[in-house]
Amino acid sequence: MTDWMNKELDAAYLLESGILFEINRSILHQLGIAMVVKKEENGKLILCLKDNRDKPEINIFTKDVYEKGHIKLRKFMYEFGHQQMRKRSDALGWSSQSWYVPDNKRYNNE
Repeated sequence: MTDWMNKELDAAYLLESGILFEINRSILHQLGIAMVVKKEENGKLILCLKDNRDKPEINIFTKDVYEKGHIKLRKFMYEFGHQQMRKRSDALGWSSQSWYVPDNKRYNNE
C-alpha cells in the first residue's frame, strides 16, 4: 500500500495515482489538451501540455492505457482519496465544489 499522504507531491504522484489519467479523461481531452509527463535528461519527471485544440478528437486513450489508468485511480481512491473526500465533506458538507458561495451567502440576491 502506498503512503499517499506523505509521498512527494510531484508529476510522479499524479501519474502513479491515476489523477493525471482522470484530469485528462474528464476535462482536458475534450478541450483538445493533454497533460503528459516527460522525463528530463536528469531523470526528473515534469508535466507538459500538448496542444491539440485544432483536433480535439485525437485525444483518446487506447483500451490498454484506459484500463491501466482506471485501475491506478481506483486503487488510489480506495487507499487514500475516499477518506480525503470524506474529511472534506464532514468539514464543508460537500466534497466537490460545483458552485461559488461568497462568504457563505448561498441565497443572497445582492
